[in-house]
Amino acid sequence: MLRSTTLPPVRRLLSCKTPGRHAVLPWCTPVPRHCRWRRAAVVTLLGMLLLLVHVFMPVARAQAAAEATVYRSLIWIDLLPDEDLRALLNPPAILHVSSEEDTTEQLSLRRDDDGNFLAAEDDPFQLALTSTKVRPELDGQQVRLPGFIVPVVYNEEEEVTEFFLVPYFGACIHVPPPAPNQLLYATFPPGLHLPSIYEAYTVSGLLRTEITDNSIALSAYRLDAAVIEHYVDTADTADAPPAGAE
Repeated sequence: MLRSTTLPPVRRLLSCKTPGRHAVLPWCTPVPRHCRWRRAAVVTLLGMLLLLVHVFMPVARAQAAAEATVYRSLIWIDLLPDEDLRALLNPPAILHVSSEEDTTEQLSLRRDDDGNFLAAEDDPFQLALTSTKVRPELDGQQVRLPGFIVPVVYNEEEEVTEFFLVPYFGACIHVPPPAPNQLLYATFPPGLHLPSIYEAYTVSGLLRTEITDNSIALSAYRLDAAVIEHYVDTADTADAPPAGAE
């Protein structure tokens, strides 16, 4: 009575019948030459599948985790400590004084308790403009924040992997940078194709209260970016008429 030749698909491909025989070759039996190509092809295919799983599964898992993460939406003033916010909302009056060279100097008119004018380095408003104070309760939170991207580091594919996220266009490029606690230094290892620095983005990720200082700017926050999307103004979207409406 013949033994059954029914095998799982992979094992059946890796086995071969010898001409004139009906029994399937055992695993340890040498494979006939005319069947070796089949086993080699299957082994190669399995190797490629394992490589794909090893390479792409972590990426897929990271993307799924990022999509499942609930991010807290912030606006830029949420990064300011209360004392800095109060100072920025209460700027001093400005006195314009023309010098002999016909240039203009700006002097703070804020006075101390004795009525003396405060020097710029003692003025809370001026101090807030360069403040590195942070909100410590934000450290370690998953947040979402809109802004403009100032590239710092590119990968070999010319994609941005490290950048400053700034609250307005031109910061750190055409105009001086804002206060360090109004800057985020972000890292994005997958890389971002950035066709234009004129576009706003919404960046989501893990926020850290960490100082970053380089030749471009000083920031008091760091962001491990997980998701970068084109910014959409929800207010404008809500007010806009439906597509095709007159």
